[in-house]
Amino acid sequence: MMMLAEPTTSRPITTKALIITNSPERLRSTILLEAHTNIDWFCSSICPGIPRRNTRELFEQEIVKANLPIPPDHVYETLSLSEVGCIYAHLGALTIAAQSDGPTLILEDDAEFQPENLRQILQDLEWLPEDAIVKLEGYDKEGSRMVLGPKSTNANFALSMRPSNGSAGYVVTPLSASRLLQAGIGNCHPYDMLLNDPKQHGCFLLDAIPFPIRQASETESTISRGRKKRGLINRLIRHKEKLDRRLARYSLQILRAKEAGFFRIRFAKFYEN
Repeated sequence: MMMLAEPTTSRPITTKALIITNSPERLRSTILLEAHTNIDWFCSSICPGIPRRNTRELFEQEIVKANLPIPPDHVYETLSLSEVGCIYAHLGALTIAAQSDGPTLILEDDAEFQPENLRQILQDLEWLPEDAIVKLEGYDKEGSRMVLGPKSTNANFALSMRPSNGSAGYVVTPLSASRLLQAGIGNCHPYDMLLNDPKQHGCFLLDAIPFPIRQASETESTISRGRKKRGLINRLIRHKEKLDRRLARYSLQILRAKEAGFFRIRFAKFYEN
């Protein structure tokens, strides 16, 4: 039975971070730019994204330049070039994180946060399971609900039970980065759906409480909406796929919590978009 070590006492740390961007000289979040250039505990480097291109041929040339495999044809039947570009930009970051010697914070260049809040959440990550993903982006919702959380004095994390987070900020271990990387090749869902679906990547999902990261309000998303096949049958198929993903998420997460023997039910304010 896998047991998780108790979180260590808070101490000064250096957070290793990768910032995904197409414009290294002009990050869309001014807060992230300040952290990247001036905060000593925030050890960040730029991870080039996949630049926009007007045609699939030119777009795939950029993917090849990034040393990533060309997406299979079926991916383009569902997703726009921008959405595929988002997936493969994250795969580039995951390639680096998978070769790291510890947890890596991955950020999109429009991530907005209060540095001290983020630092507090990232203080103690040595206790994480080796295949954990810690999700950091979410939005306020009034009230609270019952969640599962670690049996320790550290109340910064809870078992993730709903696909309610984006991909502007999250932490991966070398193993979870490898699994996400493998699952992302040829994935035909937007990247945030992959990140939130343990059935696809098999990782252990944790939510930061409260979520410290938002997308900068003044920025526009680089993602355009994907193409959805029309018709009642296709709509029912999408609904069934969504239900299957949610049920799988619940069952896998609860199973992992039981295996760990380290979680209890508690109340905590929850955040979702």
